[in-house]
Amino acid sequence: MRYEAPIVVTEGDKVAAQLRVFFRKRNNRRMVQFDVAVFYTLRDGLITEIREIIDTFDLVQQVLERDIAAALTGQNAD
Repeated sequence: MRYEAPIVVTEGDKVAAQLRVFFRKRNNRRMVQFDVAVFYTLRDGLITEIREIIDTFDLVQQVLERDIAAALTGQNAD
């Protein structure tokens, strides 16, 4: 697993970062990549709160290696 942080913004005790996460699947060695928006609150030099937003839909599709929209909407994928 590898991380990149292309965007990091700070203001006072708040930090916001865009993290790009990469990992390789064990079964077929395919690379999966997804972005995470992370928001930290600091107090006395320690992280006191973490909030993350992940596009889990995109992540699941990459892990399963198929379009899952049809299954979720009850439509057949062609």
